[in-house]
Amino acid sequence: MPQQSQISLNSQSCDGVTSPVSADLVLASSNGRTNENSSELPLPPIWLKRFAWWFRIGLGLFLLISSLLGLTGCSVGAAGVPWQRAVVLVPEPVLEQVIAQNSTFNGKAVGQLVQSMQGWKVNGSDGKLVVLNYNTPDLCGALGCLHSGVWLRENKSAAQVFSVYLDPNLPKGQVLFKVSNSLQQNQALPCLEVAQLDKTQQQLVRRTHLCFNGQQYQTVDGVLLENANSKSAKSPSSTAVKSRNSRSSSTVR
Repeated sequence: MPQQSQISLNSQSCDGVTSPVSADLVLASSNGRTNENSSELPLPPIWLKRFAWWFRIGLGLFLLISSLLGLTGCSVGAAGVPWQRAVVLVPEPVLEQVIAQNSTFNGKAVGQLVQSMQGWKVNGSDGKLVVLNYNTPDLCGALGCLHSGVWLRENKSAAQVFSVYLDPNLPKGQVLFKVSNSLQQNQALPCLEVAQLDKTQQQLVRRTHLCFNGQQYQTVDGVLLENANSKSAKSPSSTAVKSRNSRSSSTVR
């Protein structure tokens, strides 16, 4: 047995001197076996190659679009409002206080909500208004989803000026919030126009004008409009905008 092992590992020269087998021969032999085995594997079908190619292209486009959206930090959702990340517009401590005033969130849930909240900034003659979209199904119900307004001024405490539940699911072309053309004298913040589907006549959209009275936003009037915006019927109202989880006017310290 030892003699046979020596023969398998070495080659004999003419003069009887044993010489080692060339490494190139060993590699060539190994490669030959590898090629022989690989040739037995079936090639993948054409459709699978095409699927993999398109999958790579789709994944690349998805990552590119996602990165661009992340850079802009803006999104047009909730019926056409140009939302931004709320933490860009409002200090985090103010957002935490607003959450505490309008929900039962606590602990880590507050921090997570702060990072996911959205905001829309409107400049006024005295500071700015930031409309907040809590952006969570936990603060949505039969009346819609919770939205709040915060009044921000330099060197003064922030104040919550409205908190209301609104349904963001509107017909195409309708905008949930926009600055109203209604003007009032000596107002620090601009009037807003809010669009909602009418509760009794779902084919109509109610446009409600909200104006700031110095402490909070109040309803000035409401207008019923068809989805096509072809007809209108006025429905006067003077009810202050409130929700079950908000105070009429709250100061955030």
